[in-house]
Amino acid sequence: MTSEDKNYRELEARRAFDRLGPIRVRAFLDAIQIEGGCLAIALVGEQLAEGATPEAIFFDGEKYGFSLNVKGRGRKFRISFGCVAGPMAGDGGEWEVEFDRDGRVVRCEGDTIWRS
Repeated sequence: MTSEDKNYRELEARRAFDRLGPIRVRAFLDAIQIEGGCLAIALVGEQLAEGATPEAIFFDGEKYGFSLNVKGRGRKFRISFGCVAGPMAGDGGEWEVEFDRDGRVVRCEGDTIWRS
């Protein structure tokens, strides 16, 4: 396993943060708490409630943990979020998300949940 393989999850999260910015990442994580639907949402909610920052949650240098991937630009995005606990263990989902110009979520619709 190369160091790039080991840090792929974190590299994807860094790209997502670059695209969204930390304010919109936090707004998204807060918005999905209302919806629920998978264990990853509950787990990230616990960490946020304990005071962890989104950066600390995603940029931990570990192979497994929370994942974040973003496609889109402007105010509309397709966001994939989950938690990978091992090679074949984890859950998450995908959401269509729209933000206002201040970074608040104005629409967040989950349409895919995955479990392994």
